[in-house]
Parts: sequence; structure tokens; C-alpha cells
Amino acid sequence: MKKRYFYQKEKLAQRQFLVKKNRIRTIIKNHKSVYLIIISLFLNLIISFTELFLLIIKGDFESPKGIIKAFWWNIKVLDDTLKERKKVQLLYEVSEKYVLSQMRKIPFAIDIAIGIIKGKYSLPL
Repeated sequence: MKKRYFYQKEKLAQRQFLVKKNRIRTIIKNHKSVYLIIISLFLNLIISFTELFLLIIKGDFESPKGIIKAFWWNIKVLDDTLKERKKVQLLYEVSEKYVLSQMRKIPFAIDIAIGIIKGKYSLPL
């Protein structure tokens, strides 16, 4: 049975780059608690490297490039992200506890990892 991909293989690296890049930057900008930032980034790193490993095992050598590029991009623009963080933090009108209660319980990255294990790719919507 032929595997069905939602993306052409050559576009998978770009997709991985955009998803990871935006997720990391959003975590840094939007979480109020430094503790939550550290925990979120650490979990994201573990999930990303698990994905990277699974992708390589499946013979996809393009997508891991996107994952690595996303982490590198966020390191390069960290100063800008921290400036944006200051602006975003001033906009908070509710507690972070409330924001967290409204968030999805299972991270999209886990859904993607499950999709990769099953031989499918899913869009993180």
C-alpha cells in the first residue's frame, strides 16, 4: 500500500521549519511565567528530537533539516523575540492560569508524532 502524504516530500522541510519556528517563538513571547517557558521549550525540544529521529528512521532526510533550521532561526532572532515579548506581556488582561485552562491538553506535536508513526502526516491546525 502506497503511503499518502499531505505534502510533497520536498516541502516537508519547509513545513517543519514554519511550524517549529512559530511554536518556539510563540512560547517565548506569550507565556508569562519563565518556569512555563522553560518547561514548554524543554518538552518541545524532546518532542522535536523524537520527531527528527522517527523521520530519519522512515527515510525522510528533508524534514529534519526544517526542524534544525527552526531551532537555529529562533536562536538568531532571540533578541527580537524578547523585545516582542515585552510588548505582548503588557497586553495580558487575564491570568496565565486561565489562558492555560483554555489550551488544548495534548500538544499538536504529539499528534504529528503519532501521524508519523502511523505513516501519515497531519496538519497542525
